[in-house]
Amino acid sequence: LKQEQIKEENSVLMRDVQNLQAKLEEQTRSAQVMFIEYERTISSLMRDQNFRESVEGQANRRENVYKNQIGSLESALEQMQAKYDQLASTHQNCLNNEKIYKDNIVKCQQRTMSAEQKAAVAEQRYEALKRKAEAKINEINTQLQQQQYGQIDEKKISLLTTKLQRAEMQINSLEKESAALKHE
Repeated sequence: LKQEQIKEENSVLMRDVQNLQAKLEEQTRSAQVMFIEYERTISSLMRDQNFRESVEGQANRRENVYKNQIGSLESALEQMQAKYDQLASTHQNCLNNEKIYKDNIVKCQQRTMSAEQKAAVAEQRYEALKRKAEAKINEINTQLQQQQYGQIDEKKISLLTTKLQRAEMQINSLEKESAALKHE
């Protein structure tokens, strides 16, 4: 159950990382568009330099406009850089969380293997005790059959019956223990 939860949380985190990567790519494309616009603006400013020399009043107004545009672009670039830094930090956090989840998955797998090994040992113990108990039961049954033919006295019958009951209780106890271990 924990392993399924971890897998589910891991898949949610992976989707978040993919979404963040998509957003980062989108912002990168947006930044490229701004850089192209910035270069166009600079190119336009250079072409207009000759025109500004002839018309100084008009040039001053255009210069102010361009300065405002450059300021806006620089401001936009600063904002984009801040967003990029934030996304990079988030991405790093996601990578760290992914490592933690992978480590937890490994630990859960180790615990599962340990529990399976314990169950296998308990199953082997159960089978050994069951064989021993069945052997005792067969021995007692043989002795009881011999008693029917008058070869065993009453005290031995009572002792053998008691041994039979103990063996049956031990088998029942082991079966319950095995069922509990299998259930775990």
